Amino acid sequence: HSVELMRTHELDNGWMFKKRQNNSLHIGYGVRFFNLDDTFYWEGKGGILGRTVVNTVAENQIIGPQIRAAYRTQRGRCGLNLDGRFVFGYNMGEDLISGSINKPIAADPTTTSISRRDDDFSPMIEFRAEGSYQLTSSIALKLGYTGMFIDNITRGSQVVVYSLPNMGLSQGGQQDIMAHGADFGIEAVY
Repeated sequence: HSVELMRTHELDNGWMFKKRQNNSLHIGYGVRFFNLDDTFYWEGKGGILGRTVVNTVAENQIIGPQIRAAYRTQRGRCGLNLDGRFVFGYNMGEDLISGSINKPIAADPTTTSISRRDDDFSPMIEFRAEGSYQLTSSIALKLGYTGMFIDNITRGSQVVVYSLPNMGLSQGGQQDIMAHGADFGIEAVY
């Protein structure tokens, strides 16, 4: 989940000749909140442990100031938008193991819950590229790509200590992640 509040300024090119006014540059700044939850679950049945369940949830809650630069151009019916964003993110994440040991080695069933809070600098870079084709004056087809890189994200599978009798949370578990996505759509202006 992500929420951002941005103020954007369009750099004016009104002084250029009419045929060159189809390009625009946008500069923005603001604040962004980004939430990424990572869950890792495993269940063991049989053997000397009986039934053991570990469910780890790592909640990454990144907030920070964001800057943005975007370039837009239109050539006939074809358009191109390039948009880059950078967040000076602060990760106020929490790792939680609920029910980390259940019925260990012939003992009565038990449930434990362990949590840890980490505060890390988690910079985030996002790049968007979108092409469009104007079918009519009010309808356009769009195709785009979004790429995102985030540093110091806690992963649920990387923070669990898998040794008895001291199962719990280990230090570390931070990783860099890179996400890619494609999107397409129809824009209708009426």
